Amino acid sequence: MFPWLIWLCMAGTAKGTVPSPLPSSAYICFTRTSHFHWYYGAIRLPTRKEFAKTCSDIIFDIYMRSNDVRRFGSAAIELCMVAFGKIELFFEMRLQPWDYAAASLILSEAGGVSCGFDGGPLSLSNPSLTLAANNQDNLSELLSTVHRYLPELPY
Repeated sequence: MFPWLIWLCMAGTAKGTVPSPLPSSAYICFTRTSHFHWYYGAIRLPTRKEFAKTCSDIIFDIYMRSNDVRRFGSAAIELCMVAFGKIELFFEMRLQPWDYAAASLILSEAGGVSCGFDGGPLSLSNPSLTLAANNQDNLSELLSTVHRYLPELPY
């Protein structure tokens, strides 16, 4: 983890303890109007080319309703960025459990939420389509967007 991120999480706490819960993003995001406001989303392109078109469609849909879409290069860091409040959303077509297990715990402790394709908890034994957000409303909207382009998992 980046030292500055650890310092910011620990700043202002007694004897280096982390506040509970960690502050999640305060940005207003999805609303039920025609304008959606996501501050940043970490959306990752797939490593398997057969998923590229579907992922591109999902990414484009999200991009058109957000301020920006970025990729930081590491699923664990991106999930921690959701927990830290720097980004609002996370989507990855297929991740192994070791890519998200620890970071999803950090996210949930910070008040964020994550799920798999079916909206249930992420699998700790099989690869999973991974979604995360700073709140349940945003996660529900992200899941709905994914289901619009991907009615069932292709793997």
